[in-house]
Amino acid sequence: MVFLTTGAPVDTLEAGRALGTIGVERGSGLDALLSGAGFTNLDRVDRPEINALKLEQGRIDAWALAKNTAVSTWSEMGFERRLTVGATLSAADVYVVAGRGFPEHLATEYARVIEEMQQDGTISALIQSYTN
Repeated sequence: MVFLTTGAPVDTLEAGRALGTIGVERGSGLDALLSGAGFTNLDRVDRPEINALKLEQGRIDAWALAKNTAVSTWSEMGFERRLTVGATLSAADVYVVAGRGFPEHLATEYARVIEEMQQDGTISALIQSYTN
C-alpha cells in the first residue's frame, strides 16, 4: 500500500496528511487504514480507474492504493505522465491459490510448484508484466 503521485513521492503518513486530497477506494483496506489514522482529506470513489483519471488530471494530490494495482491501472489507461510510487505504508498477505483451511496435501504440492516458479523466474516475469 503506497501513495502515488505525478510529482514528488509521498513516503509517510505525515506527508500524506499534509496534502489537499488523497484518492482512495471506498471501503478498501487503505480507506480503513487512513480513516483510522485520522485522515480527513480522503476523496472516496468506487473504482481505481476513477482515481487514476483524477490524479492524471490534477484533481487529487495523491492516490492511495496497492502499488501493483495502481501501476497496472495507470498503464492500462495509457497515461503518458510518469507515475511516482512512494514508500510502502502498509503490506498485506496475498493468497496466491488458497486461504486458510485448504487441504494440506494440496497446499504442499502448490508450495512446491510456486517455489519452482520463484526459482525459474516465472513469478518475477508475471509481476513485471503487470507493472511495466
